[in-house]
Formats: sequence, structure tokens, C-alpha cells
Amino acid sequence: MRIAPVALALGALLVAWPALSAPRGKVVRVERGRARDTAARYCVVNDQPENILCLGTPPDAGEPITFVDVRVGVIGTARVTSSQSSKLYPCAGRTPTIFDANVTLTSGDRDVIARGVTVALRGVKLDERAKVIEDYQPPSPSEQNVLLAIDTNRSGDADIVLLQYTCDAQGNAMPLGSGGGNVNTQCYDTYVNRGDKLVRAHQDIIEICY
Repeated sequence: MRIAPVALALGALLVAWPALSAPRGKVVRVERGRARDTAARYCVVNDQPENILCLGTPPDAGEPITFVDVRVGVIGTARVTSSQSSKLYPCAGRTPTIFDANVTLTSGDRDVIARGVTVALRGVKLDERAKVIEDYQPPSPSEQNVLLAIDTNRSGDADIVLLQYTCDAQGNAMPLGSGGGNVNTQCYDTYVNRGDKLVRAHQDIIEICY
């Protein structure tokens, strides 16, 4: 199974991922701006791992990238060399939220990265201790899809959780199939473990226009 950029832009936006054990400790949703912004933003790996598609804000040159195969864990690392606004379904007159990034591999086999069921995490460095948590249930299973849940230090707890769901322009969750027209809005949240609590570090609101 491969994740193509087109899949990102066609409404489901990677909802095909199976929902990755309920989080240990209390899940606290922290409003944007109240928590220290933590990286681990989500990127899609293209057919060539040197070119990835990143969501949210433009990646900075030198920003670290970790390639994660959702079946086996970390399989490589890279650094961003350049980025630009993507031409993939842009919304005219609005701030870009999808970016093409060129990266240089710093570890890993590019062929393994290209063949794997791989996502890229930008702004975070993970090592071989990082373990993907399977069958992880999101805080609101009816609304949210787990893109990735990672135990970074083999403690048995989720330390980074990436969620995706349909939302409105203000970032409020909406039922699947709601909305319509020529604009599709998806939210991508990153939760991090702080003091044995999962808190939302940031939210990226991605508008896709057809």
C-alpha cells in the first residue's frame, strides 16, 4: 500500500489508515496558543522520498525529517533543503497550507523508504526506540482518524499522536460527509505526552479547493 499525494486531496485525506489502545492518562485538548508549539507535523512521502508534501506551515531549510513505516517504525531521516507552495488544489486568495518540500536523506535506504507504507514527520528527531502503536483509539473515534501513534522511548505510552478529521474553517470537528461545494476542509492535530497527559500541541486547518 502506498500513500499518494492525490489521496491526500480527495476528501478522505488518508482516512484509509486503520485506526491505530485508548490513551493512558487523561486526554486534554489545549486551545491553540496555550501550549508550547511542538513540531511533528505531518508530511506525505511521494514516489521519490527526496520530495515530500507537507501540511500546515512552510518547512524551513535544515528542518529535520523522520521517515516512519507504519508497520515497523523509523526507517530513515532527512533534512529539508527547500520548499514552496504546492500547486495541489490551491484555494485562490488564501494562505497556502500545502507545501512541496525537497529533502536530503541523512540515513536510511531510499528504496526501502519509497517502497514502505511511509509517512514523514517534520521537525522531530526519532531513533530506533520509537515504536508505532497499533490499534490506537483516538479521543473521539466517531470523528477522528489516527494517522500515527508513536511511543518514542518504549515506555508503553503514546508520546506523539497525529489525528485527522473533517472540520470547519475554525477547526471545529464536523460529521463525515458534511459540507459540500468546491471546498473541503480537513484538520490535522498533533498530540504530545506532557506529564503523563496527552495534550494538543497544535492544529493545522487544511482547505482544499477543486
